[in-house]
Amino acid sequence: MSIESLNNDLPARKPAKQPAAGQLPAIIDRIDALGRMISEITNAAASLEDTGLSTEQLSRLHKINSAAEHLTVALTNIARDMGNMAGPAPVPDTKKTKKLIGKKILLAEDDEITRIIALNILQRNGAEVTVAINGREATDMAAAHNHDIILMDMQMPELDGFEASKLIRRHLPYPTPIVGITANTVKDTAPYLDAGMNDVLTKPYNEEKLTGIILKWIDVQPAAATGAVAAAQPSGLYTLDKLREIGDQNFVTKMLQLFVAQIPAAVTKLCTAYTDGDFETMRYTIHRIRPSLLNMGVESLRYELTAIEDLAEAGQRSADLETMLSKLERIAGEVVTAVTETHLKD
Repeated sequence: MSIESLNNDLPARKPAKQPAAGQLPAIIDRIDALGRMISEITNAAASLEDTGLSTEQLSRLHKINSAAEHLTVALTNIARDMGNMAGPAPVPDTKKTKKLIGKKILLAEDDEITRIIALNILQRNGAEVTVAINGREATDMAAAHNHDIILMDMQMPELDGFEASKLIRRHLPYPTPIVGITANTVKDTAPYLDAGMNDVLTKPYNEEKLTGIILKWIDVQPAAATGAVAAAQPSGLYTLDKLREIGDQNFVTKMLQLFVAQIPAAVTKLCTAYTDGDFETMRYTIHRIRPSLLNMGVESLRYELTAIEDLAEAGQRSADLETMLSKLERIAGEVVTAVTETHLKD
């Protein structure tokens, strides 16, 4: 008997009954809850990656994560469509719904499903997105074009996210924020920060988390303040947030005065030591100024501050070390000038 004849013998399928408008909110809530449950399951699965699983088991976990991301998007779309069935959609507030209008974003992601999800979120919010599918493309595109932020997947071919971020920080003349994207459980952010990233986001993520971390780094406004340090610092160059958490206005002003008085001389000492081949003085000096620069929120130098100390300890000259010293000298000078003009003028 053929499939066609079997189908002909089956009773006609009744059309699906459309739920009453009053039932829609409860159905939508159930779909939303299922999406959250899937997210919790995949996060729990990701936490198993560092527990000695076999390659085959890890591969299955990664497939679960990718499938879950796809299913989560599908559930979100279903909930949205059912919400539209419940009644006319409100007039969209462009300023509210499109949070990233005009923002130039470099998305480095090799997984097609994850890339499509991210592109959908970013473009729906008005972002102008450039896509790289491996670490090498990411570094090339970062060097060729200005971006407001870089979203960097950690596991990519040719160069992984760590190596790509290090190269970008070493050669990029402007402090573009980099957000690492990983499916792994992040127990310690230090490796990401030391590689030159500003922050890290775990997968799977939703629209709120992705747009939120982007806006955190490209639209940061300093906390309101009064007195000598009330003026806003130049966006992205440095921040006084850590100093303000520690002490009052008098403390912050005192720290800024010490910073302006000590950092230029220390940087000059560092560069002179390199010229003289005095690597011990280099190592000692960079070790002393690293906390001062990081407490000032000069994140664009985080990688260089660690790498210079490591290379000084190795005691070898190199073109990379010279490039990093030049970047340190330039950005430290810009910070000192900005702090003086913005906060310490009478």
